[in-house]
Amino acid sequence: MKISTLLKIIHMETKPELKKYSKVENPENKEKKVFKILLAEDHKHLRESLKFFLEDEGYVVETVGNGQLLLDKLAVGGYDLVITDQNMPVLEGLEALKKIKTTEETKNLPVIVFSSDERIQTVVEKSGGIFCDKGDSERLFTTIAKLLENAK
Repeated sequence: MKISTLLKIIHMETKPELKKYSKVENPENKEKKVFKILLAEDHKHLRESLKFFLEDEGYVVETVGNGQLLLDKLAVGGYDLVITDQNMPVLEGLEALKKIKTTEETKNLPVIVFSSDERIQTVVEKSGGIFCDKGDSERLFTTIAKLLENAK
């Protein structure tokens, strides 16, 4: 993990405009909807850092270390968003995205593919996913907030 990436993620704590997206009020019962994110990242430190910062925003986050475990967890259901690294052992993020988008139960689930390889951006988007560069954590957090705001 790049130090600049971690610093950008830490900087996100100071972005109060993103806090409003982490929980959405349900006008019928005045309770807040808590969004559940499934995060697939094979680098333990980055996985734990992202989980920490997402939970700090009010999201419930479950993590896995490869694309196959991601698909296994999705089979249980209950997630509002998937974030997956591209380069992982067992099953890469792009392959997981394709399986998610061709499975009836998960085809409408938003999926962010998080990678430093911008060459895959077009393929990710044509496959129904959203590409975020690993070097642009601000865009990642803004994209998460907007996707979940739209999911309310």
